[in-house]
Amino acid sequence: SVVSTDPAMRGRSAGLCLLLPLTIFSLFIGRVSGFKICSYNVQNFTLSKASDLRMLHTFTRVVSRCDICLLLHVVDPDGKAIKALLSNLSRYNRDRYISVASKGLGNSPGDMQQYVFIYRAHSV
Repeated sequence: SVVSTDPAMRGRSAGLCLLLPLTIFSLFIGRVSGFKICSYNVQNFTLSKASDLRMLHTFTRVVSRCDICLLLHVVDPDGKAIKALLSNLSRYNRDRYISVASKGLGNSPGDMQQYVFIYRAHSV
């Protein structure tokens, strides 16, 4: 069980705890098969950033290098920014991508950050 000392994190990231064993297992498999895992702090990834074509293209190129990618500091309560990124990823290299997002975490309603895992469906 994962224990957090941050009161804002307690009990809110149960779905992410399920991905932890998969991620650890993938680290061992990745050494043999070339499986790539990465994480990036995207500094307030919002719909406005996803609407900026240059920025979206940059995120697409970075995320497409990995089989599993963890995006930190996503502020996207309705999921539109992540949907735009997933759509762009699928056009970029023809793979199907899936995302799993935590609930919004934080102390103020205006800055509810999420952790978002994006992974290739055929690899994971």
